[in-house]
Order: sequence, then C-alpha cells, then structure tokens
Amino acid sequence: MALRRKVMRVGFRPEHPVVPPHAQRHGQAKDSRKDPSLRKGVPGKIHAEKPQHGPDKKGRDEDHRGHDDQVFGGYLAGYEVLQDKEEIGGQQGAADQVAHRIAEGIRTVLGRVGGVADEEVQRDGVGGAKQEKEEGSGSFHGRKVRKAGQACSGSIFAQIPAMNNGQPATDINAVLEASFAAFGAYRERSLADRAAFLEGIAGELERAADAIIETAARETHLAPERLRTELQRTQWQLYSYGQACKEGAWLDIRIDTPGRGAGFRSPVSSSETTKTNAKNVKPESGNQQPETDDRKPETASWKQHARQNDLRKMLVPLGPVVVFGASNFPFAYSTAGGDTACALAAGCPVIVKAHPAHAATSRLVAEAVVRAARMQGLPEAVFQHVAGDLAEGQALVQHPLTRAVGFTGSLAGGRALFDLANARPEPIPVFAEMGSVNPVFLLPGYVAENTEALAKQLVASFTASVGQMCTNPGLLIGIEGESLSALQKAMVHELAVVPPAEMLHPGIAKAFQHKRAGALDVQGVKVAGTLSCPVGRNESIPTLATVSGDDFLANPLLQEEVFGPYSLLVRCRDEAQLLEVARSLKGQLTTTIIATENELAACAGLLPLLHERCGRLVRNGVPTGVEVVPAMMHGGPYPATTDSRFTAVGADGIRRFARPLCYQNWEEALLPRELQSANPLGLWRTVNGVQTRDAV
Repeated sequence: MALRRKVMRVGFRPEHPVVPPHAQRHGQAKDSRKDPSLRKGVPGKIHAEKPQHGPDKKGRDEDHRGHDDQVFGGYLAGYEVLQDKEEIGGQQGAADQVAHRIAEGIRTVLGRVGGVADEEVQRDGVGGAKQEKEEGSGSFHGRKVRKAGQACSGSIFAQIPAMNNGQPATDINAVLEASFAAFGAYRERSLADRAAFLEGIAGELERAADAIIETAARETHLAPERLRTELQRTQWQLYSYGQACKEGAWLDIRIDTPGRGAGFRSPVSSSETTKTNAKNVKPESGNQQPETDDRKPETASWKQHARQNDLRKMLVPLGPVVVFGASNFPFAYSTAGGDTACALAAGCPVIVKAHPAHAATSRLVAEAVVRAARMQGLPEAVFQHVAGDLAEGQALVQHPLTRAVGFTGSLAGGRALFDLANARPEPIPVFAEMGSVNPVFLLPGYVAENTEALAKQLVASFTASVGQMCTNPGLLIGIEGESLSALQKAMVHELAVVPPAEMLHPGIAKAFQHKRAGALDVQGVKVAGTLSCPVGRNESIPTLATVSGDDFLANPLLQEEVFGPYSLLVRCRDEAQLLEVARSLKGQLTTTIIATENELAACAGLLPLLHERCGRLVRNGVPTGVEVVPAMMHGGPYPATTDSRFTAVGADGIRRFARPLCYQNWEEALLPRELQSANPLGLWRTVNGVQTRDAV
C-alpha cells in the first residue's frame, strides 16, 4: 500500500519563520518571485504517461479494448485502501462498511453487461487508459524525462512507471507536498496577480489553439468548429473569472466595528452574567423579584446591545484542489476549465487528473498553463498535471493535504469520489456535477402555436454534440392531445435528417448502446423516431422514444440519464398526472417549462414543484447553451450535484474553494489589505450593514 498512517502525519515545515497570513504584503516574509529558494526542490508540474495513439484510429480503439479488461480490477483495488484500519483512525467496522458500499456501487455500474465494464470510468476519467511504452522511454517529444521521485534536472516532465497491484505509479505524496508548499506562497499573491495568471493562461491557449484543436478533434471526434467555440469559451472563463477575482465581490467582506449599530454578545463569564441580571432586579419587601419589562418591543433591552468587538470577515482559500477532467468537454470542464480557473482565482493550487479519452489534449493545455505560471513567476507546483490510472485518482482524493475535489461526470463516478472523500479521517468537500435528464414540460397551448419551430429546437438540442452534453433535454413531458401528437410527428421528421456521428470514445459509445437498449426494453416504451440507415462503429443512433404517464411512474429506471442523442416523450393523460410526474422527479441541473402566460397561471401548482428540483428554470427555450455570466447557475439538488448551493459556471463558482475567516480585534497594520479600514484595494465591502467602497 502506497499511503499509510505515516503519510497522515505529513505536514508543511516552512523554510522561513512563520508569519501571520498576509504578512508578506508588508515585507515581513520573502516573496517567491524574488527569492527562488521558495520554489527550490519542487518536483515537475506535469506528470505524464506516453500520450494516446495519434491519428491511427485502430490503435486508439485497441487501447480502449485493452483498458476494458483491466479497469474493473484496478478500480476495486484502488478502493481497497479504505479497508486499512489505520486510514480510518482505527474504526475498522466503519471502514469495512464504507469500502463495501463503494465497491458494491462500482460493481453495479461496471458489472452490468459484459463488454461495457469501463463505461462510467471512460466517461468520468477517474482512471486512465492503458498506455504502451514508447521506444526510448527516457524522452518525450525530444525532452528528457525522469522517474517519479527522482530530482528534477530542468525538466517539467515525469514518466509514470507501470502499475503495481492497483497502487499509484505516480509519487502522489510528493505531488501533494509540493502543492501544499506552493499554497503557502500562492495564497499571499494579490488578487491582481491571480487575475494576471488566469489571463496569461488564456493568452497561451490562444497561441497554441491550432495544435490543441487538431489534437482534440482527433481524440474526441468532435468537430473542429465545435472545439474552437469551446476553447474560446474556456478563454473567456479564465479572463472573466480573473476579472471577478480582482474586483473581489466573491470575498464577501463584512466589517462590524464596536459601538456602531445593534448587536448581541454572549457573556464571557459567569460574573458578567450575574452583573447583567442584577440590572433588571429591584428589592421589594425584602425579596428580589425580576423587573417586568413593559416597554414597547422596539425599545426592548435585547435590541439595545451595542457591538463590543471589531470583527472583520472574508473568504480565504481552502488549499490544494484536485480536478478530474471531463470527457465531453476537453477544454471548458477539463484541464484549464471552470473548476481549475475558480480554484486558482480563490488562491488554491490545482492538481489535474487528466482524462484518458483526451490525454494528449490535456497535456498540451497543461503545458500552456505551465508557461503562464512561469511568466508570472509563480511557485513551481501551483499547477500540476497527473496522468495514470484509477489508483492515482483515489490516492489524490485520500491524501491528507488535499482540501477539495472538482468533478464533472456520471452519478456513479461522482458518488464514488464523494463517499471516498467523506471516509477520510478529515472529510473534504467534493463539488461533483453529475447526472441530469433536464425535463421539459410541454403545455398544449404554446405547443399548438409553435409546433414546427419547437420541434426543430428540441431535436437540435438533444442531438447537439451527439447528445453528449450534461444539459441535454432527455425527458419531454406533455399532456395527451392533438398538439402533443403533432409535435411528436414533427420531431420524428426532424430526427430523420440528423446524420449519424461518432461518439467521444468507444467506452461512451458502448455505454450509450447499453443504456438505450435498457430504456427501450422497459414496458410501454416505444421508439417514435430514429435513423433507418446503418451506423458505423462507435456511432450513435439518435432516438426519440415515447411512454405513457402510467408506465413512466411505474418504472423509475426511465428517470436515469441516457448519455447521448436520446430523449423520452412522456404522454400524460391529464394535468393531474403531469403534476404527479413532476413530483416523482429527482434533482436536476435544469427544468424547462413551455407554456403561455395564461397556461402558467392556470397550472400554478407546477412551478413550486420545479423550483424544488432544479438549479436553472428555463421558459420557452432549451437548456443547452450555458452562458458564462455572473447570473448563471449550473448546479442543482442531488443527484445533479453533491452541493446545490454552488454553481460550476460563472464567477460565483470561485466561492466553492474558499471558506470564511473572521479577524477579531486585530491591529490595522496586521490585517489583510482587503480588511483594512482605508480599503486600499477599493473593494466593495459590507461595513456595519451597508455596502460601500468607502473607508471605515
């Protein structure tokens, strides 16, 4: 076993005297930009296996088939670490229960049908595809590489040796120690420095765009035009999150000064409690009776307590964040995607676990991030890139220096990581975006008035990018009648001209075929429209299916996501059953309601049900096409995500990787600049209940 109890005792021993956080800004500690010793001895930032096959499609498919045979055993071996009595602080029984629960969940996902054992892992990228050893393994693209654990000699690359009984091949302990060391310096860099870093990454991606897009198109089978748009979105995320970081609203700064406004302070001692109570007691006939307070409520004594202390609160970074790349968005939700941008903006170093389905793309993007970090003079390990297999992923989550996890993928993968993180002696947050069928409710009045346009819109939405989007409208819910029948007919007509297309990789293609077949096998489910022409290997079959409201309610399986170009039309017999279907739904990223204003008023009971079940409520549109703006909410109640309070898109996502810290009665010179009375950074702050940029 690679990580045992001795690792749990690992901590960061600074080379320089410990000073209060923020003190470097006042010249009390060394600056890593000026003192290279703060970066000395840090291992390389990109820990890579040999890249995927190039344009040879056959070789790439053989890699994935080889991975099919090994991944299930490796996945379970990776989770056996939970059964170590030491890792769970001596709670052997609890460890066994957790390990059993996780293992059973993985068996359920990976053991359903022969030949699809890797379907969820391939989508989630928790593990890595099997790699062949390249001739001359001491080099990579003409550069020298080193074994994990060896000292760096000017190279940022590390070669991962072969797997060893499911244990991590990468020296995960060295990776996390380097990341934690970098955290000590990076969190003290100014908001402007962090913004410049993110903008620098966007610039480096622009310079390498052609090579990155060409590689991604070869690995993912996505169209270059689609990939270029996604890369531009990723660049905008980096730039806009950097600007939001610099503006500082996400810090949620609050300052309450003594004697200004109402507050309440609990007594600090029993003697103070006695003195306070004595003020409301008067002698009467030799006895002490409590005074009756017959004053008006607005002048009651409990409203008159003045603030006693100077309290100043802001969000501070959590620490090293592990990000798992997503298969369906090689840029926006992967190596330099939203999770990475948010964590870096918050002041956290990032370790990316590369997705095996686009490993070469991930590496090129990682190199762009590395170049930007060097240009900004940042600590060596502010960003690290780890390839490898499942054991790497589980070891990264389990390591005691990891402070948070970002994940985009399936429910099975996200829940496994969530359980693993919560089985640690010190649990950490896992911000996982998982499965969602994004139901669309179709009310007959609007449908009748917009049948043709709505059919085009819905088919285009659920087949976009071969249906491989987390906001794909996979569930359409309407009321039996002429308008719904007309819409179904129009959608079938539109679907007939959608060409077949190759999916991201063989694992996802097999998973789609398996899930589609399972859904169509449920009682009452019928195919309304699909392709009549044959499809090639790893290509999808765009499908519109139908089912009655009764059969849908009787089969919870139909609520599961079929990841690909598939949508199910539920035909409810009346409005009452439509509401019953709405009540049966689980948490979603989005829900959509297609209705006129009069229909919304007449079906008032529907909206409260949808409010409880989604993060974004769409009207008369489609859920695909997520805008990167501050008002966006890309999240939702479980099982859409593991924490419905936060968004994965938009600058508010920075808050996921930060926590509140309150300073009580600190001298002005020792406070962070963000909290100083003069407000030298000109940030918006809530001072004594009033939002202002003024000095205190």
